[in-house]
Amino acid sequence: CKKYRDQFTDQQKLIYEEKLEASELFKDKKALYPSSVGQPFQGAYLEINKNPKYKKLKDAIEEKIIIAEVVNKINRANGKSTSRIFLLTNNNLLLADQKSGQIKSEVPLVDVTKVSMSSQNDGFFAVHLKEGSEAASKGDFLFSSDHLIEMATKLYRTTLSQTKQKLNIEISDEYVHVLFENSFSLLAFLF
Repeated sequence: CKKYRDQFTDQQKLIYEEKLEASELFKDKKALYPSSVGQPFQGAYLEINKNPKYKKLKDAIEEKIIIAEVVNKINRANGKSTSRIFLLTNNNLLLADQKSGQIKSEVPLVDVTKVSMSSQNDGFFAVHLKEGSEAASKGDFLFSSDHLIEMATKLYRTTLSQTKQKLNIEISDEYVHVLFENSFSLLAFLF
């Protein structure tokens, strides 16, 4: 085994480390996890560098992009979903309009306190924000993603790397979601 592992490039080591982290975070806790095991983590599901439509967006971001994916952002007020580009960089989580590429929200990773999700086989997750932070004035974010396990794993690892704090990953079939400052909602996943 050691001879085999010693042949890994740094990139291959990173891939296996991420998969191991995903296993530690989600195995036997999230029903969606087993289907992600054989899927390689790609990070860049949108080719922002190659798509001229997103040139303005790429130019606005000076950091390395770790994740670029289209997610459904669930509206806090009415529960309707809107497609957004979810971007994770070394220091920020950004949401951009899928059509125009305009940045709609920018959240420093130090303001992300927790990620919540159900134990079920779904892609819904909430990103909880630090109370009193500028980003938290509108409340927590609720998303749906086809790559939840990868996104949560990369968000966990990036936050740990940048803040030296472990991001709390809460897996429960009900959790409190902040709609906007001083207004809360209990989300329950009933199956």
